[in-house]
Amino acid sequence: MRPWPTQFAVIFVTYIVVDIAYQLSFGLAFMGRLYEQAGIRDVMSQQPNHAWTIVIFFMMIAAVLLKLAVEPAIEQTQYRLAIRNGALVGIAAYGTTGLVFLWTITGFPALALVGFLGEGLVFCSVSSGVAAYLALRRG
Repeated sequence: MRPWPTQFAVIFVTYIVVDIAYQLSFGLAFMGRLYEQAGIRDVMSQQPNHAWTIVIFFMMIAAVLLKLAVEPAIEQTQYRLAIRNGALVGIAAYGTTGLVFLWTITGFPALALVGFLGEGLVFCSVSSGVAAYLALRRG
């Protein structure tokens, strides 16, 4: 089994690459249109208030994915388990955020919650799957 720092780094980097690729190709424009149509674009900051918080988020999600998705998959030598468990973590993490927004931001579009769930599912399952696959492939 690869040492955990290597697996953590693979998850961390893969997650960031997938997130950035999605946001630049589709996500930012999609969510921006939803917020604009709902009249809540002013609620969202155009510039991050504290850029360091996203780094902490990426580190937290990588640590959780390592523990709950990648390590169990490696123990059972099934990278698909990492994909499934990663998807569950992503849905829980992003769903929690989306539901809180739906509850607390007047006019928050329900379709944005669907977008959040899709993001969490894809980002986390891909990151976990790649890390587990590479660890199992290299033994």
